[in-house]
Amino acid sequence: LMAARSAFSLLLLSVLAACIAQDPAPLVDENRMVSAAQLQAWHEEKAAGGPTFSGSPAWLAHMTFIEDGLRELGVVDLRRDTLSYRRWFAAEQPRKSERRLQIDGRDIPVAAYWAYSGATGPEGVTAPLVYYQKRMPREALEGRMVVFDVQGPPASMMASFNAGNEYMTDDLEGYDPSLVSDQWFQGNFVTRFGRFDEVLKDSGAAGGIVIFDMSPERARGLYTFPLLNEWIIGVPGIYLDRVAGAEVRVAAKAGQLATLTLVAFEEETETWFLSGVLPGRDYGSDADEAILLVTHSEGPNLTQENGTFVMLAMVDYFARIPQEQRGRS
Repeated sequence: LMAARSAFSLLLLSVLAACIAQDPAPLVDENRMVSAAQLQAWHEEKAAGGPTFSGSPAWLAHMTFIEDGLRELGVVDLRRDTLSYRRWFAAEQPRKSERRLQIDGRDIPVAAYWAYSGATGPEGVTAPLVYYQKRMPREALEGRMVVFDVQGPPASMMASFNAGNEYMTDDLEGYDPSLVSDQWFQGNFVTRFGRFDEVLKDSGAAGGIVIFDMSPERARGLYTFPLLNEWIIGVPGIYLDRVAGAEVRVAAKAGQLATLTLVAFEEETETWFLSGVLPGRDYGSDADEAILLVTHSEGPNLTQENGTFVMLAMVDYFARIPQEQRGRS
């Protein structure tokens, strides 16, 4: 978190400098910046609410906080452009009865759920396991619990993923940059590269189990979502780490029975795009110029969707400058 906070401060400084620069020597008044303690408090409060999936209770609470904060700083013309969608969700901290995998009466540790997969109800579903092979005929999946394997990115792709980190803090020196690329690749393989969701959709399969080449700590809570498709698979799915997966892989190749439980829900929910303006000195006239700031506000973790805090901190900075001295809105 300290590293993330340092990176945040560097990002904020660089963007502010670019926004207010009027000469080759940009000046940023650090006394106008949000304090590190305030940033820490914002992040801790947000983290306590869990993932801010769009339209979820955590998202609604977070966006209310952001909107109230912008209004207090003098942002005007605040507008919500609303839309509705059908949200699929499962508990982030489930009871054992809500998310479970059993083989021969033994519990296999489940790392995470497969978002927008399906649900079993509390009684679970029991079916023989089958180890998936590429281009396996769909009739071989019907009535089975399909086990998929995910490996890391091929060497030929690594160069294009490892972009480096311009503002890496000292405590990250010497880290293995391939870990970030590997996490991204494996997480996206399910829906983007391997398209396992398409394999299961309308296959008649009883369940889906994905084994990631990750340690238990790394795989725990892993969240992926269907980037390319806008439908719920209709087949309940869970994720395993490499340790739990080793036992399940053997069982799948032997066609053993397994019981999978994934309690999940669906609801119609409303979400929105939020926009507003911090007025500059020429606001409302033809002479007005604007700096456009854009971020997304929803996501499965703290660092993916904390761009809202960047915007709030930047607006806070400019709000400390009298409006008649703000050259742009």
